[in-house]
Amino acid sequence: VGDGSDFRDRGAAGVGLASFAGLAAADDALRRLILAPEDMAVTRETAFSLARLNERAGLAVVVSALVSADEDQSNWIASGLEDSLSFDPKGIDQAITHCRALRAESDDSSSKAHELLLEFLPAVRAGTTGGRFGPYNRPHRRRWRR
Repeated sequence: VGDGSDFRDRGAAGVGLASFAGLAAADDALRRLILAPEDMAVTRETAFSLARLNERAGLAVVVSALVSADEDQSNWIASGLEDSLSFDPKGIDQAITHCRALRAESDDSSSKAHELLLEFLPAVRAGTTGGRFGPYNRPHRRRWRR
């Protein structure tokens, strides 16, 4: 299902597989779903589901995906993380703790992804991310056209 042609099936696969994060086969499939270039909704939904569980193994999958994600994929990952964690300050604190522990155990290849998350997660708490990785010093404001 995770390799199907319908984005709804791939999104559902990401949601379903999230609870199996930490198992090698599931982690590989979750990384493929997060980094799939066909549909960023699948990227967002999978990142959302991994963050919602707020387990160390799920965050490890997100970090490993961020290592090779392009800017667009990174921003959809950020959107999923923010949507999942923005209303749960304790969840943000737990995610920061998990990220710090993962950083301490990791090699240099993923250090940039860890640092990105460690800057991003407190900004989620403050509500200043704008749904993307980047400068967090001001709130995101959407301008609507009429």
